[in-house]
Amino acid sequence: ACSTCRCVRARVRVMCDTIVNCICGAAAVDISRLEVGPKLEKIKQCVYGSLPDSMWKSAYDSSYSALASALQQGPLGTLADDLQRVTEIATHTAVLMLSDDNVSVEVLVVSR
Repeated sequence: ACSTCRCVRARVRVMCDTIVNCICGAAAVDISRLEVGPKLEKIKQCVYGSLPDSMWKSAYDSSYSALASALQQGPLGTLADDLQRVTEIATHTAVLMLSDDNVSVEVLVVSR
């Protein structure tokens, strides 16, 4: 983990051990206290300039727009409620948190 995470871990739960936390540094503490919409915007402000190329920026923009739109639609629900929506939002969240160049999702559907 980056040094910022080690020093704030005792004070408030933040996005420890994430690339976003290391890029945002001390701002991660303030970001962690925001509601989801403003949190997404602040994360974008911190990390967007560090994205390595136009492909990453395009993916980030697409995922940011999808999540902002999803937030306006109301509560997320569960996999059982809306498998496609929940899976898409989970994938877009991974992109916003800079988890990987390639995000893949596997879902096991168990019928009742």
